[in-house]
Amino acid sequence: MNILEKLSQELKKYCVRLHGAALISGGEVVDEIYLPPYTRDTKTRLYSTTKSVAAIAIGKLVGEGRISLDDKVTDIFKSRFDMTDVHPLLKEQTVRQMLTMTTVYSKPTYDANTREWLASYFKAEPTHPAGTLWHYDSCGSYVIGAITKLVTGMDFIEYLRPEFDEIGVSEGIYCLEGPDGEAWASSGFIATTEDLGRIAYLMLKRGKWGDKQLIPEDFAIDAISPLVTNTDRAIFSRYDCGYGYQIWSHPGGAFAFRGLGGQIAIGYPGRDLVFVCTSDTSGNHNAYDDIFRTVEEIVLPHFPITNEAEHEQMLPKPVNSNVYSEIVNKTYILNDNPLNIEAISFEDKNGASVLNYTKGGKSYTLPFTVGKESLTVFPEGYHAHRLFDKSESLRYRCSVSAEWTEPQKLRIRVWAEDIYVGNMTMVFAFREDGMIALKADKNAQFFFDDFSGVAYGRSK
Repeated sequence: MNILEKLSQELKKYCVRLHGAALISGGEVVDEIYLPPYTRDTKTRLYSTTKSVAAIAIGKLVGEGRISLDDKVTDIFKSRFDMTDVHPLLKEQTVRQMLTMTTVYSKPTYDANTREWLASYFKAEPTHPAGTLWHYDSCGSYVIGAITKLVTGMDFIEYLRPEFDEIGVSEGIYCLEGPDGEAWASSGFIATTEDLGRIAYLMLKRGKWGDKQLIPEDFAIDAISPLVTNTDRAIFSRYDCGYGYQIWSHPGGAFAFRGLGGQIAIGYPGRDLVFVCTSDTSGNHNAYDDIFRTVEEIVLPHFPITNEAEHEQMLPKPVNSNVYSEIVNKTYILNDNPLNIEAISFEDKNGASVLNYTKGGKSYTLPFTVGKESLTVFPEGYHAHRLFDKSESLRYRCSVSAEWTEPQKLRIRVWAEDIYVGNMTMVFAFREDGMIALKADKNAQFFFDDFSGVAYGRSK
């Protein structure tokens, strides 16, 4: 039994319906498996791995000097749309921020009933400043694809065809279109399993194939690096290790193109290895973790690290932050928001850090320590013996921990340690201009209900 046959048998235990898989090393397929009716020539929709491919086209544009990562997105599209009434927060948003999904939106700008997907992006109301919070923005990925078409007159697949020919990507690949005729750059790539693996291998080799540099090396390295954190939720997978340019970071310095239903390509720097698979894991909420873990257990032992420097380069670096000394004792006034928080401030009290916040005119205090978990009492009261009876409330014990996930981003996590079980996370992102963004996420039944949503404001 070869490696992928063993992997296929193991994944059956986890109800993963594998369609095909391949291992690429040295620029060649060294192992592959396809389950009928799928073959190595079967082209299938690769869902959100499309985002990673569309980002590579942006890298080529940057290398050709046709755009800059610091270009404002509204400036790029001002020849197509009237930007007079565009929200000021959106006018600040750059191409780089779109690639890293640190955009101004925490919810989609279009839905199944919207006909003008691209135009909707410039009409929606932002929820926070660009460059602060990470949020999965498929609508932004659609705009990324439209940038390539606007600049070159070609969709991103056609524009990358010369590079695809160099790396052996098959003919006849294409991208589905949205209702307004733009390439569905967030989800519509149609290609084979091996095609996806070869594109991922190009990024593993820092944009180089053989002796030809097809994509700028510095762009390729950044694209597969954990440039921003993507763990703003209360509960997250160990495979949410950061995000590059429309590409996910994985443990041990790996990176991944990830698409709905189990369309995955994982690159392992230092091992000269890409694992790629297509499958149907719809409704199987544990499938991604099961696939990633099984690859680590069955495949990686056969591909030891041979380039230690390359592997070390991609490992996450410790986060050092001096921001707290700059924000302490400042008061931030927030815009109207679903959290109903009007103002927040940070201070030092009795040797501990303290978060102060105001809701409904009432002030609350939550102590925390960076790098350490401590037991306290949550400042707000919740249902005691009778649900929804506001006259009777409980202030319960909770554990609180905090850490800097980026130099300008603080995450505070709260775990109920009382008769209730539940948890909540708040992420605060600070900008040098005094802007602040807050994202809260909770997992609890009938409490922490206010702590779900996004807010932003400015120091007073």
